[in-house]
Amino acid sequence: MVHQACKLRRSDYLYQLLANKKLVAEWLKADGNRAGFAEPFLHAATEGYSEILVALIQAINVVDDKQKSILARHLQTRGGEGIAHRKTPLQIALEKRHLETVTVLVQAAQRVEGNWEPAITALGLAAKLGKWKMARQIVGAIKAKRSPGEAADEMREALKLAANHGKRNVVRVLLSKDANKDLPDDWDCDNTETSRFIRI
Repeated sequence: MVHQACKLRRSDYLYQLLANKKLVAEWLKADGNRAGFAEPFLHAATEGYSEILVALIQAINVVDDKQKSILARHLQTRGGEGIAHRKTPLQIALEKRHLETVTVLVQAAQRVEGNWEPAITALGLAAKLGKWKMARQIVGAIKAKRSPGEAADEMREALKLAANHGKRNVVRVLLSKDANKDLPDDWDCDNTETSRFIRI
């Protein structure tokens, strides 16, 4: 039922289904350590249904434990053909360039405790993975929605991540958006090859 509502993009029907906390708990715990909403999670990430993901994440949060282990399983679930090509919802959303979906998934990841990766912004993740087209989209969004100071801070942090990981295309995108403007004197990154032209 949940997967069908997701496929039809019926967030209204989905919210009705997920309003039953007892039923949600049964669905999520039916498969033991597996992610009970794995298929709808992956489908929503693939299609860019950010509002569907929000509904699923909210339902999971209601029945999740303090360690957010159920949410973590869903964020780490993988889909796709063949073991080597299976991807997480966030990887799928990045490849599909679904900006809002990426933001929803990154925010969810930041709420997960334990062994999950340190908190990272959507722009930072795109920079780290070398997704320069996605980075360009996200920069436009943060410049429109954040204060100039906040946008500048986020772009500088993303610039450092891209430089450290040798993602030159992302570095070029960020430089074209003035990410290196007013860099502090002590600003530095670990990758000397990539960092040489940042201060130009």
